Amino acid sequence: MLADPEEVLGEFDALPEPARRELLRLLDEDGLWRMAAYDLGAWHSAVTRTLWRTGARLRHGRVVRPFVELLASGFQAAPYFAVHAAYRRALASRARLSNRPRLSEVLASADVEVRNLGVRYARGLKQSRSYPGFWHDRERHATVGMIVGIDFIESEKGHWFIEGNMDCGLLPERTAIYGEDPFVNGLLDFAATQGYRRLAVVAGNSSIEPQMARQFRDGAAARSFAVTLIEDAFHPRFGHSRCVRVPAPVEPGVLVVRNRHYRTNVDYVVQHKRASSRALRFYQEETGDQSFLLPPISADPASFLGPVDPTDPFPNLVFKFPERDKGEGVFFLKAASVSQAREALAETIRSAPAVGVLTRLYSRLDDGEGLFQPYIRTPMLPDRRLYRTRAHVLLTPAAVHFLSAHRVIGSKSLPKELPTGVVRDQEPYMISYQGAARFGVVPPEAEAGVRDAALGVARGLARALSFGFQTGPDVSSISAPTGREPLAAGKEAR
Repeated sequence: MLADPEEVLGEFDALPEPARRELLRLLDEDGLWRMAAYDLGAWHSAVTRTLWRTGARLRHGRVVRPFVELLASGFQAAPYFAVHAAYRRALASRARLSNRPRLSEVLASADVEVRNLGVRYARGLKQSRSYPGFWHDRERHATVGMIVGIDFIESEKGHWFIEGNMDCGLLPERTAIYGEDPFVNGLLDFAATQGYRRLAVVAGNSSIEPQMARQFRDGAAARSFAVTLIEDAFHPRFGHSRCVRVPAPVEPGVLVVRNRHYRTNVDYVVQHKRASSRALRFYQEETGDQSFLLPPISADPASFLGPVDPTDPFPNLVFKFPERDKGEGVFFLKAASVSQAREALAETIRSAPAVGVLTRLYSRLDDGEGLFQPYIRTPMLPDRRLYRTRAHVLLTPAAVHFLSAHRVIGSKSLPKELPTGVVRDQEPYMISYQGAARFGVVPPEAEAGVRDAALGVARGLARALSFGFQTGPDVSSISAPTGREPLAAGKEAR
């Protein structure tokens, strides 16, 4: 309903002042409740760590180990999912009982996703004090930024933006394809040339494996500034400093960058497929930047369809659930009509094999409104394998920066032909880290195009965040609340 809020509410700046205040209030309040139980204190991460360690020791427990790992993940995530769901349910109940319900209560009763109002619509939104992502204090030269993985499909027309990813996979297999990792050098060079005295890297689920950690420390020493590597306190793996919340840059000259995804309104703009497409569409319309191509995205695939040839090995549609990643919730189709596409898709979803309990829980709580895109063909490699390009960029209010790019090459060759309906064997088309795909370097002749496209997307996402959110101490401070300290090496920051 609010995917394009100006079509329902009119332009934000044209609304009466009380209406603007109410939209900001409900968005800020929803964001607070969404992250309210993410961190319940030191005991929360300590118990979760114990469960993960216990599961790791059960190397031969085919039944017990998955159960313990499920328990660990559920113990970590269930509180904040449950608290926000209870908050929305309470709002919906008040809407039914009140003679004059508030807007937030009406929207909750209608099960409307309010975060859409924060994507190139409302202005002046607060960032989470504990989980900021896009913040800069010019006077103290202290910054919080986000590392984003951007997926492109390369074609003869250019680079098509597919999606942005927080918590992008910085896996050992990727580091191993380089002598010196350009991602590490790119981040260190940015920190050094921009005059920061210390860099703090908040890693995502893939953490920072030993080879990358060594390059970070050696590179920082060569540039004569300090680096602190920080991993998830819930599931640490390599002995780095640990945190749950984002460490506040309370001292001057600190750059904090996070590759960790939180369920905040800021992250939603970057991570959610419909939200990022909307942000980039506005950017291209306003600037004319054509360094990247933006495929259409819609709940109705009618405009994408055309004649299909069974001997053609490519599908013509992609269906995605907008908040899932790692290849989950993505289906490829070959259909000549909307009815054929929807019928085949419905049957596939009904007959899909059972997934884990936690995955089923997430699917009930994330955005379940699927979206269609036209399938974009990429040139085949000589062995008939497809590939996509993953670029890494840094987003800050002060600047955006290209870090690195690599190819992810499919694990299976394309078939000679493809029948209509949902693609049963998705492996040739699903180029995902979760499968048996392999990594490759971007050829030198393709580097400039990838860099330009990645920087274009980075500028578009940064523009959307600057448009909607308070990004500095002149409008909002993210300084640590009482009892929260700046991160020091070896300390767990809460």
